[in-house]
Amino acid sequence: MKKFSDSIKIGCHKYEVEHKETVLIKGEEVFGKIDMSEDTITICSELSEERSFGTLIHEIVHGILDEIGNPFAKLMDEERFVKPFANVLSQVLKDNEL
Repeated sequence: MKKFSDSIKIGCHKYEVEHKETVLIKGEEVFGKIDMSEDTITICSELSEERSFGTLIHEIVHGILDEIGNPFAKLMDEERFVKPFANVLSQVLKDNEL
């Protein structure tokens, strides 16, 4: 798996990017997570390069929504927006070599 940048800046916050064999949220294994209180993004080190990149973008989108006050919070579950948006965004970035 390709390691990405060691840190990502989202708004005024600098998040350290960590790679761990197992990533858990509330005891459930996930591909990645962002912890706004600790300023960390954790990505599962067992993922393929493509899945890792998509997961990083997914967590960045969560960070962006947090930074702008999450305008979707009252309209829908955040994950319902983040998952498809991050999938399309990561594909655009990859297809255009950005």
